Amino acid sequence: MTDGPRPIFEACFNFRDLGGYETSDCRRVKAGAVFRSDSLHRLTNAGLAVMTRVRLRTVIDMRSSGDLQRQGRYALADEIAYRHLPWYEDETRPFKLARPDDPMPDVARAYLDLVEACKDALAAVFQLLAEEDHAIVFHCVAGKDRTGIVAALLLSVLGVPDTSIVADYHLTETAAGRLRAWAVTHDPDVVAELESTPAWVLRAPDTTMETFLQLVRDNYGSVDLFVAHLGIHHDTTEVLRHRLLD
Repeated sequence: MTDGPRPIFEACFNFRDLGGYETSDCRRVKAGAVFRSDSLHRLTNAGLAVMTRVRLRTVIDMRSSGDLQRQGRYALADEIAYRHLPWYEDETRPFKLARPDDPMPDVARAYLDLVEACKDALAAVFQLLAEEDHAIVFHCVAGKDRTGIVAALLLSVLGVPDTSIVADYHLTETAAGRLRAWAVTHDPDVVAELESTPAWVLRAPDTTMETFLQLVRDNYGSVDLFVAHLGIHHDTTEVLRHRLLD
């Protein structure tokens, strides 16, 4: 990872730079170019100042319109562009929300099915990542599933080894603890929501991402062939490599 300090937000718990990862051909993902996050709807003025400090210029919000309405949209500085690119809407959600007593499903397989169902939206995210020539952040609600999938496929396309991709995915587990600690003081509704959520929903085990990447290769031959299947053109991936690699 990068040697610089991790941006810290008062009420955003899964924000991090994807820069610093080394690729298989000994290049490195540029620091300060692309970030991943959980929802930014709780941003304070101090958080907006952090966004200015890391020179963010575009926010990609992958939440559904329903989540956007329920949670709200953050107030951004005038120079920061906001792009809403939902993967699905509540009425077309390609999966059922987990109930407290639901057993853990095959999450890796669910990820593959989710990407297949939402491939147009994912391709649009990649296209925007390639078009922008400044710092950009993409996020969903928790920054774990949709965001984790985009981060994994992006890092893989850039040539980052699976071990680093899996480790980055696993970092999300620490966010749940930070969210819970904040919510105890600031938002009892979030505490109640966390307590009614199956424990596995908040976890990001190594095995999930390892299995997802293997399923991609088993079914499509390689990650590059998979993203091409999703409608992400070779020209787009080449632009991403040029823009995001040192």
